[in-house]
Amino acid sequence: MKHGKKSKLGAAFFSALVFLTALAFTMALSSCGGKDDETTKLNTASDIYKHITTLAVFPKMEQPNSEDIEDYFGIDLDRIKAYEVRLSSDATLADEIAVFELADEAYRVALVNILKQRLNRAANVARDYSPEQYDIILKSTVEEKGRFVFYVVNAKSESIVSELKKLIEDWPLK
Repeated sequence: MKHGKKSKLGAAFFSALVFLTALAFTMALSSCGGKDDETTKLNTASDIYKHITTLAVFPKMEQPNSEDIEDYFGIDLDRIKAYEVRLSSDATLADEIAVFELADEAYRVALVNILKQRLNRAANVARDYSPEQYDIILKSTVEEKGRFVFYVVNAKSESIVSELKKLIEDWPLK
């Protein structure tokens, strides 16, 4: 009799163990399902900006108003669908984020040139006051992906740009 009770108890334990293992396996698969196949794509200037801020530490940043963007940068905002621009609040730090979604494809070349000039001016200023900030600016580039033109000035700008190029939707202009 003792042997029979142990067999029934062992069988019940084994069945429960198999059930719990299968349940845990099923839950693990469902919790990560689709992540490899469905990478979140960034398809707005706001999404791109928010994602950038998760990839590196930035100092306190200020958002210039539209008049400052038009006057200071020389950008025609009538040809921009959406944008996010942030500048370091600390004038001794070069950190900047600028993301522009084009409304007019014909404006792409002009916008790229304006932003390259912006980076060149910032580098020229930084060369005189901070070799460290100068090096950070030199590693920053104006990038284009789909309907977006952007740049990031940060110590991690190269890795940020690499990540963004994978995630920005390569959609045509709408």
